[in-house]
Amino acid sequence: MDPTYNSFAAHLLAFNVKNKLPVFNQYAQEVKGSKNLVEVEVIEGLDKMINQDPRLAILLKSDVVECLVKILEDSSDHVLIQRSAANILSRANIDTCGTIIKEKAVPVLVNLLSSKSRIIVIAVVIRLTQFVCASPDYVSVILNNGALEVVNDIVLRKDMGTTLTNNLAKFMAFVCRAKFIPDKESLALAILDGLLCYGRLGTLLHIERACFALSYLSYERHVGIEQGTINRIITLSCYEDIKLAGAALGVVGNIARWGNSEQIEMLAKHPDILGCLQTSLSCTKPKKFHLEASNIISRLAAQSQSFPQEVRKAGISFSGELAWLSTVSQEIC
Repeated sequence: MDPTYNSFAAHLLAFNVKNKLPVFNQYAQEVKGSKNLVEVEVIEGLDKMINQDPRLAILLKSDVVECLVKILEDSSDHVLIQRSAANILSRANIDTCGTIIKEKAVPVLVNLLSSKSRIIVIAVVIRLTQFVCASPDYVSVILNNGALEVVNDIVLRKDMGTTLTNNLAKFMAFVCRAKFIPDKESLALAILDGLLCYGRLGTLLHIERACFALSYLSYERHVGIEQGTINRIITLSCYEDIKLAGAALGVVGNIARWGNSEQIEMLAKHPDILGCLQTSLSCTKPKKFHLEASNIISRLAAQSQSFPQEVRKAGISFSGELAWLSTVSQEIC
């Protein structure tokens, strides 16, 4: 690309930001100077400007961010103000305002998860997910403020709606992918099981995200996944949707690798496990499905006394490129 064009584009962007600064600064001053509840037009105007040009969020100073936290906390009867304040806070510069966000904003946001307004809850879940994505350090802060306890209560109510369910599952996927707090493991498993049970199977997105979360949580470590969850995961691993089946099969593979003897037996004795694995081996899905299914069969055959005979009875065959795994399985049998 022509360097002259790049230079022109950079100057144009700088010019656009410079033109927006007076209005942006005016909004920020009104937010900072408001003694009572800030006007809806001010907070929404600031939110709209930052949404259109996220670079402006870098200019938010710590005193303005602190005022936004107070507005978020005090405007319990004003849904639009709370939503806009949460949106703005999630875009603030974590390098300059990180301490205020961690110590003041996160506790307020977690508290708002209990709001009666579903609009607020959705907005807060999205913002907390953004914090987790921005820095893994926020995971422990969010969890220590009781976010999973509130999320579990929401899931138990089973009246979430599609948008909230999808965003809760996304939040859990990012939390489980980051550094996890061990004493929150059982709570996370309960939430994920609730998400896997919620809604119809035709609504795939939250189920797929819950499977990914469970896959992250069980990677290279043993977790206490219960029989009911294992049953659902095995069923999902045969589902026709490739992404969902792949995420579920990954969880089965993790259990086969790092599960305890009780979980291994749960897998080996499940009536549908061989049918699902044979489907993954014989279908036209990507090769990673074939490899994962072959690995699961080999590991179960090595750790379960009854499984090798079941493999023989089922007459499961391996593709050419996985013949070495077939040999290993036969030797184990």
